[in-house]
Amino acid sequence: MNRHYRDVIEDPEEVKKFWTLDSKSLSEVEVVLPGHSEVDWPTKAQIKKLVWQKSLVKTAADIGVSDVALKKHCVKLGIELPSQGNWLRG
Repeated sequence: MNRHYRDVIEDPEEVKKFWTLDSKSLSEVEVVLPGHSEVDWPTKAQIKKLVWQKSLVKTAADIGVSDVALKKHCVKLGIELPSQGNWLRG
């Protein structure tokens, strides 16, 4: 591990903290993944209305998430989605 990450962190204090981690100190650390943030999801009724008005990609962009995240959220909430290719039909 040292070989792979030796020169990644430049701050000596951060390096020292890393090498002194143990289970107790890890339980106090809040992990925030880069590029991830809390999503302010619309209500179930609002999402259902949105996904039937336009494609998942456009709806997801409006909400600020990926189309995959929106689809997973809809499945979790039990929201029926239009069939694949629904928006390609004329």
